[in-house]
Amino acid sequence: MEPEELEDPAAADVDIDEEHGDEMAELIDAEIIETLDGNDMPAPSDDDDDDDADGDCDGAGSAADAGAPAAAPVVDESAVQLREHTGAVYALAISPTVPTLVASGGGDDRAFLWDVTAGSAGAVRRELVGHRDTVNALEFSHDGVYLATAGLDGVVAVWSAADGLLACTLEGPSEAVNWLAWHSRGHVLLAGSEDTTCWMWKVPEGECMQIFAAHAASVTCGAFSGDGRAIVTGSDDATVRVWHPRTGQVAHCVTVGTPVAIDGADGAVSCLACHPVNAVAIFGLADGRVQLLHLDKGTVLAQWYEHASCVEAVGFCPLASVPGAPAALGALAASAALDGSLCVWDTNTLSLRQKLAHPDGVSAMRWHPAAPLLATAGLDGIARVWDARSGLLLRAFSGHTQGLLDVLFAPLGGDAGALVTASDDGMARVFQFDVSAAVAAAVGASAP
Repeated sequence: MEPEELEDPAAADVDIDEEHGDEMAELIDAEIIETLDGNDMPAPSDDDDDDDADGDCDGAGSAADAGAPAAAPVVDESAVQLREHTGAVYALAISPTVPTLVASGGGDDRAFLWDVTAGSAGAVRRELVGHRDTVNALEFSHDGVYLATAGLDGVVAVWSAADGLLACTLEGPSEAVNWLAWHSRGHVLLAGSEDTTCWMWKVPEGECMQIFAAHAASVTCGAFSGDGRAIVTGSDDATVRVWHPRTGQVAHCVTVGTPVAIDGADGAVSCLACHPVNAVAIFGLADGRVQLLHLDKGTVLAQWYEHASCVEAVGFCPLASVPGAPAALGALAASAALDGSLCVWDTNTLSLRQKLAHPDGVSAMRWHPAAPLLATAGLDGIARVWDARSGLLLRAFSGHTQGLLDVLFAPLGGDAGALVTASDDGMARVFQFDVSAAVAAAVGASAP
């Protein structure tokens, strides 16, 4: 199959008021108009090319020490290997509607769509060609129709997930794009850039709907709120901002307090996530702190100091949005850092529930979509699965020869599933994972 060529983006000055005034009045459709035009957002406040694609904290790009003695041969436990990348694989994404469909992006300026059940020889479904620098961000739309890719070249491209054909190229950012986020109920895409701006587009039309410009440094992370009525961004300028999507105005600006002096790290915001139901966000800082923010009030609800270095990933347990799931599980959140610690937090009591150690730094972390499980990507090359309730290590998977840079769960129905990993060794791998069997084995092993 011939790769689809991504057209060269042309630089363009976008005048939101003149070119897209009607667009902002309609947004996308009636459902999203109602969502983004909610009246319960507070009034605006008066506050207003690096090749390391691992994000905002130094040290996440490599697990190996050039001067270290030769290690023992690695036992490869993976069932499928994606070998097409010729550089480090930085990012993974999984379709929310086709759990066997995964996308990867790497330091070789390439992205792929592939099938985790097809076997190594037939895994790649299509190469997505056109980026001119590292592809460090990928996200599927809420309905799995589109896949967005972005890179250090400042290009944002949107592809049809069904056939890998280019749907549109989005113009705007003048520097590297750090992250992507889709609206939970429509084809509206956000992207944050090193040029201090965040952009919102309508897909597949490719029309710019809003530019969010108030940060004074790179916009390192961002997301729509759980109800879709607000946008939250974090920056190297040590602020978190809550925005009105339709007007582009700042509702709240939270300035991180006096940075804690940990290895000279500052208060840069390295990662954030929004609760799927409640008006709450969690964010991690380069100095190791984790904070919980109330989005409607703009107040910090909690600040935690358990990590000793840059926080690489945060997230809420997705069971909060699953009908019938225990309420206590929906209150869980987690954070992982380069000091090798994984923390599980109870956001009801604002307390630490588990602190789990790794022998090396953790570069990425993901919640299982239907179980209280966490997967971590270790810079020691090992992927681990943890029970967030008990803190038990359920499985540890080997196969990579260098540090991991991303990880995700691929639920295949019932207890069947897989763990997909991306590594600095230029490989992505798929490990088979049975949820019930792993839990039973771990519980049995921990029994007195």
